[in-house]
Amino acid sequence: MDLYEKPLDTGLVCDLCKNKFHMLSKLGTKTICGNCDRKIRKNIFQEIDPMKLNFISHLEADMLIDIFFLSEELGWNCEFQKEIRAQSTICALEEYYDCPEGCGVMDGNNVECWNCKFSHSKSYVKYILDFALIRGDIKIDLELDGWHFHKDRRIEDKQRDNYMNSFGWITYRIPSKEIFKNKNQVIEELRKFIEKGDDDGEVS
Repeated sequence: MDLYEKPLDTGLVCDLCKNKFHMLSKLGTKTICGNCDRKIRKNIFQEIDPMKLNFISHLEADMLIDIFFLSEELGWNCEFQKEIRAQSTICALEEYYDCPEGCGVMDGNNVECWNCKFSHSKSYVKYILDFALIRGDIKIDLELDGWHFHKDRRIEDKQRDNYMNSFGWITYRIPSKEIFKNKNQVIEELRKFIEKGDDDGEVS
């Protein structure tokens, strides 16, 4: 325990360690002390690939602890920046070689070559989910939508949601303005959404 945060004989009791403190903070439905808060944050960040943290947005950083803690509290698995891969048929010849089937100059890393006997299937990252919440057969794609990036992407976002839905994912989008307005309410609404999945065996 940190020396500067010793238990005090007050009426404020940490829900996790059960010690009394002069100041507590809210995390999910729990009221916790600074020591427990730091332990939780340390454990969560240890579970995340350090490379992913290099590309974390301000929104994701602000919500990451709350979402991981909520999922753990409710018994769901949570993965940050989960990659959704797809298969593409591409030219199997080396990069920038002319395809003998008349497909033109092919870039073996990027350009798809559908009608070519020299083609093969290659896996690539189609989408990266902000947060993937999974329990059994129920899969939630949790997206934090920043206004600057998503204001002109309604069609692309709808296409993405339809694609994910075709593979059994339910997309739950949270606009950034709602997070800035009242993060606690956003977390509570997310809790109700997830708990509905627990009760019904599905979410919608």
